[in-house]
Amino acid sequence: MSNTAQKITKKTGKFAIGERGNPQLKKPYFVAYGRLTAKEKKDAENCAYGSMYITTYDSKEEYFEEIERLTAEEYKVNKRDGHYESTGEAK
Repeated sequence: MSNTAQKITKKTGKFAIGERGNPQLKKPYFVAYGRLTAKEKKDAENCAYGSMYITTYDSKEEYFEEIERLTAEEYKVNKRDGHYESTGEAK
C-alpha cells in the first residue's frame, strides 16, 4: 500500500459503535460514531465516569446491521454528528 493510501485509510478509519456503561443506569446505552480514526477511538474510550467499549466494523452494512439489532433489542442508540457525516443519513 502506498503512503497516500495509508494516510487515506487512517483518516477515514472504521465505523464504530461504543457501549457506554454507567453504574447509575440499569443497562448500557450505545453511541453510533460513524467513522473513527485510531486516535479518536482511543479518546472516546477514555471516559472519566463509567466505561466505554468501542467495537469497529469494516463495512457500512455491518455497522447499520448492528444499529438495527441494538434498536430491536430496545437499547438506546445515540447517533453522533460523525455518524451522519460518514453515512450520509439525514438527521
